Amino acid sequence: MDEPGATPRPDLRSLQLLWWAFAGTVVVLTSTVLLLADGASSVPAVLPVALILAVGAAGLVAVAAIDRGLRAHPPADDEAAVTELRSRLVIQMAVIDAPMLLGIALAVVLGPPWLVAVALLPTAVSLLVVRPTGDRLDRIDASWSAAGADVSLRRALRDPDPARPPTPRGST
Repeated sequence: MDEPGATPRPDLRSLQLLWWAFAGTVVVLTSTVLLLADGASSVPAVLPVALILAVGAAGLVAVAAIDRGLRAHPPADDEAAVTELRSRLVIQMAVIDAPMLLGIALAVVLGPPWLVAVALLPTAVSLLVVRPTGDRLDRIDASWSAAGADVSLRRALRDPDPARPPTPRGST
């Protein structure tokens, strides 16, 4: 229980709401462009598709590198771990949105609205990779524990799943 007047401890649900906000934005933008973009284009379809998929692949590599950096460098304490996870999640979401924004720009400039659907593929894959779940927290905690750090996201975040016992401090 949080002390009165103290900053409330974050929970897994708040990170999931942040994720859903980004995912919802992707859905709204995709729907809007599919409804509003003009279908005529003088550019061969393979060019914008290749560009979108290349940016999507680069984004997926960048998302994995950001995750690897989080796992490789354990924060000083549990509070810092939550701040680090949230910061990296926001950075990952910005990277994840790159192919979608490119797809929107190409659909508006070049015309075929289905380019947004092509951009949705790498965006959706990346969104699923970074989704904040209990299993993801456990994997990060396990890598920190293997490195000898006494830091736990599971312990720092209030887990809305009451069936899951909290990780005791000092257990590795």
